[in-house]
Amino acid sequence: MHILKSGTTILTATQAGNDSYNAATAVTSTLTVSPTTGIDQVESNAINLNVYPNPVAVTVALSEAGQGAVLRVTDLTGKTLILENLAQGVTTTLIPVANLSKGVYLVNYSDKTSKRAVVKLIKY
Repeated sequence: MHILKSGTTILTATQAGNDSYNAATAVTSTLTVSPTTGIDQVESNAINLNVYPNPVAVTVALSEAGQGAVLRVTDLTGKTLILENLAQGVTTTLIPVANLSKGVYLVNYSDKTSKRAVVKLIKY
């Protein structure tokens, strides 16, 4: 098997039988390969926050952006590293990550209506 890109596939193992042994029961397993930047939804309160990897920036796509919407990239101690105020209705933006060191970060969305979402971002 050669892994060429991220995604999910189902693997099936089979073994034929012969005169001495019966065939083995087929066994399936799901294999998921994450992109080179690890991204996981951590928390969501009515907002879908999607982050797409890119070597120098991540694309952030929101299902909606309310009044006073803010995107904040923090380290795991909560220190804000990148802060971007979004105009109401803006649902896609680029966040530059080229200057961030390798590590784990959180991309946080919040707005004045208390909607929020958090996505974990791992930069390799």
